[in-house]
Amino acid sequence: MNRIEIIEEYCIGCGDCIPACPFNAIKIESGIAKILESCTICGACIDSCSYDAIIQRTEQKKKPSTKQKEQYSGVWVICELEKNEPSPVGFELLGIGKTLANARDVPLTAVIM
Repeated sequence: MNRIEIIEEYCIGCGDCIPACPFNAIKIESGIAKILESCTICGACIDSCSYDAIIQRTEQKKKPSTKQKEQYSGVWVICELEKNEPSPVGFELLGIGKTLANARDVPLTAVIM
């Protein structure tokens, strides 16, 4: 999950970031910029800060444990319909999916949309 953060030690409360935010999601509070809930993480404010006080932090999702991985099996291929028939690329994907499913010894499933 991404989020914009203010490094309070670097922020001098100059307000240069406020007009840079197209979503009005920054305010100065007690002499320090604060990111509001309306932030869309567009990053426009990062380049506006001359003091490198605004950063985008990326949190990586926790990888599933081995036990959780065992709950999932199989290969799914999503196929689109064209004139009530699977599109040609769908058949190509099914072929690749079958190769992968065979290599992993799991079932192959086609999801028709």
